[in-house]
Amino acid sequence: MKDIDQDISKIVSKTEKLINQRQKDLEKIKLQLLEKDLKESGISRSQIISNISHEIKTPLNSIISASELLKARTDNNELKDLAETIYRSGHHLFVLLNNVLDFYKTSFSGISLDNHPFDLYVLLDELYHLFMVKAEEKSISLSFHIDSAIQRIWNGDAVRIRQMLYNLLDNAFKFTLKGTVSLSVSLKEKDEKHAEIIFNISDTGTGIQSDLESYIWQFFSSVDISNSRNQQGLGMGLALTRSIAMLMNGNIILNKTDNKGTEIQLSVTLNKENCKDISNAELFKNILLVEDNLVNQKLTKNLLEKQGYNVDVANNGFEAIEQFKLNHYNLILMDIQMPQCDGIRASEEIRAIEKQNKILAPIKIIALTANSHKQDKNECLSAGMNDYMRKPLDISNFSKILCRLTN
Repeated sequence: MKDIDQDISKIVSKTEKLINQRQKDLEKIKLQLLEKDLKESGISRSQIISNISHEIKTPLNSIISASELLKARTDNNELKDLAETIYRSGHHLFVLLNNVLDFYKTSFSGISLDNHPFDLYVLLDELYHLFMVKAEEKSISLSFHIDSAIQRIWNGDAVRIRQMLYNLLDNAFKFTLKGTVSLSVSLKEKDEKHAEIIFNISDTGTGIQSDLESYIWQFFSSVDISNSRNQQGLGMGLALTRSIAMLMNGNIILNKTDNKGTEIQLSVTLNKENCKDISNAELFKNILLVEDNLVNQKLTKNLLEKQGYNVDVANNGFEAIEQFKLNHYNLILMDIQMPQCDGIRASEEIRAIEKQNKILAPIKIIALTANSHKQDKNECLSAGMNDYMRKPLDISNFSKILCRLTN
C-alpha cells in the first residue's frame, strides 16, 4: 500500500511539473503571437507604453495643477488641507505611474533621458516642501543642506532626478517612525563641462538586515527586505533609481545601514550650462512688477511681455507681499519709492516670509529705481535684493543681470 502511495505521489508530482511547463510554454506562445500581431500592425511596445503614459498623465497633471492653484487661491484652512491632500496624493500617483512605466521600458525598449536646462535649487525646494507635510504628520525632522559651491542651473533630465530623489526620500520616510530624514547635496568636479552631483539621503529608521543588502536593488523586493514588516510597496523604487542613475553616468550605493538608520548615496553626472544657452524667458517666466506709476507700469509690462514673460502688477509694497504669498513668481522687479509700503520694506518682509517657511530657493528680487547712488544700491542689497537696475528698463542690461543671477 505504501509503494502504491509513493507511485501515486510521483505521478502527481510529474503531472504538476508537466502542467506548469505547458503553462509556461503557452504563455510564451501567446507572447510570441502578440509580438507578431504588434509587428504586423506596425505598433511597437514603446508606442503602447507612450500612449498609456500620455492618456493617464494628462488628467493627472490637471489634478495636480488644479489642486496647487486651489491651495494658492483660498484662505479657507479646511479647503487648503483638502487641496494639499489632493496635491500630495496626485504627486505620489504620478511618481508611481512613472515607476511602473519605466519598469516596462527597462524590460523592453529602455529608458531614455530628456536633457534640458533646469534650476536644481527650485527642484530641491519643491521636494522639501512636498515632504515637509509628511514630516509634520509623522513628527519627524526633515533637513536639506546644499553645498554653497553648487551652481543653480544645470543641463540634465530634471524629471528623472526628481523621480529618483522622491523614491529615496519616500523610502526613508516609510521606514522611519521617529527621528530625522535628511538630504545633503555636494559637488565633485569632473572636467570643464561636467560635474558629479552627489545626494546623500539618511534616516534614523529601522535599517536593512545585512544579509539582504544586495537584494534591495532587485525589482519587486520591498516586501521582505526591511526589519519592519508593516510597510508595503511595489518594490521598484531602488531598482529603477539605480537604472536611471547609471544612465546619467552615476550610481547608487548603500553607505550605511544598522538599527540606527540607513544612508544611501546617489550620484549623477550633469552638464554645466552657460547662461547664454538658457532662455531667460523660460527660467524667469512669471514676473511680478511692483510699480506705483501707471505709465511706468504699462510701458514696462508691455516691454517684458514682448520678450515672452508673463507679468503681474502690484501698485505698492503691501500688494506685492500679498501677491507673493498667493502666486508663484520667478522674479520680482521692485520699485523703491512707493506710497504706503516702499520696496525696501516689502523686500525685507518677503525675505522674512521665505525664512519662516524654509524656502530653499528664494525668489530673485531686482531693484528698479531712478536712484543711482552707491548708498541706494547698498541699501537694496542689505534688504535682501539680488541686484539693482536703473529706470527705465533696458532689455539688454536686464538680460545681463539675469545671467548673473543664474550663475
